[in-house]
Amino acid sequence: MAVWADFYHPDTLAEVLKARRYFLRLSQPTDSDIFVKAALLHVLHGNRPYALSRNSHPITPFHPSGQSNLQTRCGACTASHSTAVPEPATNQLPPRSLIPRDFRQLAKCHESVDAIITSPPFWGMRFDRPNWLRMWFCGWQAEDFHQTSRAFLERQQTSSLEVYREFFTACRKLLRPGGLMILHLGGSDNTTCSRR
Repeated sequence: MAVWADFYHPDTLAEVLKARRYFLRLSQPTDSDIFVKAALLHVLHGNRPYALSRNSHPITPFHPSGQSNLQTRCGACTASHSTAVPEPATNQLPPRSLIPRDFRQLAKCHESVDAIITSPPFWGMRFDRPNWLRMWFCGWQAEDFHQTSRAFLERQQTSSLEVYREFFTACRKLLRPGGLMILHLGGSDNTTCSRR
């Protein structure tokens, strides 16, 4: 089984570790911090030239192969940023607030929201496993994969689908009338989607 150190050139690994420490120490990240972190997570591994890692699957970090080439996170993030934001951002965006929380926490401490955007839930998938390298970068330790993940809908759906009733009830309570809900569900031959 691969460990995170297997994925990188030693100098690249040193930069990845510094970046990980930096983001883990942020108690109040700004929008810019979150954007740069997201860009780093995007290039953390993959099979494209911009990826920081040795050659690996772009979605699931299977054991890497090939040479470990020196990559700098700054160059990779700059390329990613240029693609995502080709022109300077303006101040024309409406006021908004991003609330990244578990649906149960939100239902207890917030009134209504304009939109709910979530990925997962994925049917039949443990989201933490195929994203283990990104979860590690975000601070997870081995124990989190065994214990913390038990509180996730993805783990709970394996024993009962009642968790979806709880999920949609909480979302209905949170979403204002006329609000928008976007679910990225992934693909599966075992499920069908319906619209009401």
